[in-house]
Amino acid sequence: MSGLAVIADWSSPGVSVEPVRRMLARVPHRGGDGTSALCRGPCAMGFAHRVRMARQRGAPQPFDDPRRGLVVVADARLDNRAELCALLAPGRAHDVCDAELIARGYDRWGTRLAERLLGDFALVVWDSNRQELYAARDPFATRPLYYRRFTGARNGPAAALASEVEQLLALEPGAAPIERRLVLDYLLGDYRHPRETFFQGIFRVLPGHWAVLSRSGVREARYWHPPKDPIRLPDDRAYAGELGRLLRQAVESRLESDGPLLAHLSGGIDSSSVVCIAHAICQEAKASVPAITLASAVYPGLACDESALIERVARSTRFPSLRWDGRVSSWAVGERPRTAYPWSDMESAGFGGDYVLAARLGARVLLTGYGGDEVFFERGVFRDLVAQGRWLRLIRELRGSDRYSSHSARFFLTDAVRVAAPAWLRRAYRVARPRPPAPAPAWLGPQLRETWRERAEPTALGEISRASHTQRCSWDWLTSPNLWWGIEQRQLEAARCGLELRFPLLDARVAQFVLAVPYTHRLPAGRMKRLLRDAVADRLPREVAQRRKITSFESVLRLHLERSLPWLRSVLCDDPQWVSEPYVVRQETRAFLEGPGAQLSEGAAAQPCRLAWNMATLETWLRQGAWPVPGAKEDACGAISSCLPAALCA
Repeated sequence: MSGLAVIADWSSPGVSVEPVRRMLARVPHRGGDGTSALCRGPCAMGFAHRVRMARQRGAPQPFDDPRRGLVVVADARLDNRAELCALLAPGRAHDVCDAELIARGYDRWGTRLAERLLGDFALVVWDSNRQELYAARDPFATRPLYYRRFTGARNGPAAALASEVEQLLALEPGAAPIERRLVLDYLLGDYRHPRETFFQGIFRVLPGHWAVLSRSGVREARYWHPPKDPIRLPDDRAYAGELGRLLRQAVESRLESDGPLLAHLSGGIDSSSVVCIAHAICQEAKASVPAITLASAVYPGLACDESALIERVARSTRFPSLRWDGRVSSWAVGERPRTAYPWSDMESAGFGGDYVLAARLGARVLLTGYGGDEVFFERGVFRDLVAQGRWLRLIRELRGSDRYSSHSARFFLTDAVRVAAPAWLRRAYRVARPRPPAPAPAWLGPQLRETWRERAEPTALGEISRASHTQRCSWDWLTSPNLWWGIEQRQLEAARCGLELRFPLLDARVAQFVLAVPYTHRLPAGRMKRLLRDAVADRLPREVAQRRKITSFESVLRLHLERSLPWLRSVLCDDPQWVSEPYVVRQETRAFLEGPGAQLSEGAAAQPCRLAWNMATLETWLRQGAWPVPGAKEDACGAISSCLPAALCA
């Protein structure tokens, strides 16, 4: 991905471009094809070029439009270029760059620009007439964008925006205080604060939102909303057909690449669908398409190994297929220590080996099926069946739920009754099964105990009307800070390796359609993600299309945790340094590593070691930076790489 750097100092008549150049220098992995910067009055803007598509070569950024008084920087891949060109630059489809389209669109639509764009984007527009910065991101966090307000050179208001938090940390002398709410979110693996980063005063532009930064402050608004009305089509076949068309459109728009393209294939329904649709597009394409190679993690001897399914899909597509051993940890992918966040990758089916293969092939784009769970999983249908009093159909659906979910039928039933049952039944349920507030864990340090009390409910992003419980569940997952965090972390890691991740299943057109499908046409009938299966049934190999049981990666997670036990014990128990005491009481950490045979069993019993992993990575992160930790010793620092075992640094 490319990179942005913007500084506006409203009290200064002219801003130097040097601070912007220094910000770009902090992210050299984003500027492989050069950097550029310019100043326009109180605003300086810079861009780090990382070309992914032929039309990006030679495209001017920052894009300066003096007639309109606008300057644009945008890390963008627009899917509706043809439509935008017809509206904004008729007859210039071949010579107009994305940044110019954004400038023309902002001139016409103002803050409503973002809702007119489709694709992956993070953009900033300097409006010299209004003396404002307009920033926006796509709905799914596929392009990072952060901002920080600070005091300018003349003690007036100033602000900066950047693609990575590291760039913003370099703006002011001294280290930014740590945001303790994010520390607790990180330790628990549950992110409930969508705007905050790990540093106080540094915030993310929320996905699906635009923000305007001006002399007087920051204002923001959501531009991406769920559909107001359901889509009415004749039957299930019609819904599947329309979804199939949209999926093809989503995949096709993400195949544009100025070089070979890598596609992650796990053997699951999501990645297999993306790969098979891409194969169909390549077979039917009249113009040239980039060479596609499949990359897969395999786990010989473990229960999670899907080699047979991967091989079946690979044979059906005839794409070259490369495999890497997922049993070998790939957690330490980047060589530079992370400054912006603690290092943690507990996703056993990550993309680490894919990055190595991409470098070998010279690929700059990695296609994935990530996001399919959030878009297509049908958890909310059980709530709708309860709300509609369709108890017999509910029982039929629950009988098959254990075949496509890690949760039991009892879990889905109690969840549905708790949320969607009539008021009298919900009251009776609360009386029969009261839920007292969870006590604070013994390991919580003094700085987190108050935060624990504040954590009763996630931060609300505003009330949004939904047509059904199914739509509500899907919407909540698609706007979850947990999803945003996962995507941002993956994109940041990929960017360090010179790669751009693309997510066809996280396409706004696909998501809008699925959100508008009535729940009666999303009943699983014993097959998870039935709507997706029906849409790609004619393209998937039969073994994949008809598979029911989901794959659990607990076995490989257990393997990695067992290998890391010596390191965990060293950091949590043996090393004389401990700077995390304000957040984690060290004497309580030993309990997480006692009796490793019991703690590392599959399922919920593995949670203590996951928490121990997060504690250890938090400690190493605090040591490697100069963050002001309340109550910590000033000389407690060190390199994160020195704290990791050799096996994780290979």
